[in-house]
Amino acid sequence: FRPFEMQNAQIVSQGAEAKVYLATFVGRKAAVKERVVKGYRHPDLDTKITNQRMKQEVRTIARVSKLGVPTPNILFVDLERRTIVFDWIEGTSVKNWLESGSPNNSRENVAKAIGKCLALLHNTDTIHGDLTSSNMMISSHTLTQTEPTVILIDFGLSSGNANDEDKAVDLYVMERAFISTHGECEEMVENILKEYELHSSRRTEIQGRLKEVRLRGRKRTMLG
Repeated sequence: FRPFEMQNAQIVSQGAEAKVYLATFVGRKAAVKERVVKGYRHPDLDTKITNQRMKQEVRTIARVSKLGVPTPNILFVDLERRTIVFDWIEGTSVKNWLESGSPNNSRENVAKAIGKCLALLHNTDTIHGDLTSSNMMISSHTLTQTEPTVILIDFGLSSGNANDEDKAVDLYVMERAFISTHGECEEMVENILKEYELHSSRRTEIQGRLKEVRLRGRKRTMLG
């Protein structure tokens, strides 16, 4: 039984770990995430690792969504076919939104939404593991509002039981990803972190750790 139709599916993104398709699930639009087979691994090992990561992603989304973190709804999981089916999100990625000139809203409003979303995630002692602008979606229904909804996607590298150091590294990855991808968006990153601090349950501790992580990052850059 396969309740989602892949015959006329359209590929919407492809990365090193997975392909994402726009497909139909029992008559509704859905996003199908299909993990890529790693040919350099032994097939049994590849299957084991893929299953572990898929289960981790599903458990993480199920847990954090119950605690108020905006995530896509999971509709169906098929470990044998390496696929997870999600509700289709009507909206645009933060990456595409920034590259198209940030239409219909201010960067400050979106930055605040991102900061709050990341704080809610970290308050559950969970890290995302890949906080790029491609993994943040802005709901089209809220795109023109002063408080847009930002939804986190792709929890394939997420992990739980995160400590302050883990959360600081998660923020540092976000910081570097935004600046390296989008150039002059330092002010937006600052606004993300300001809003994060307003909603974080461990703002002081994580802020201190983030300063240490940045310092280590600069040293690595200087040493090459």
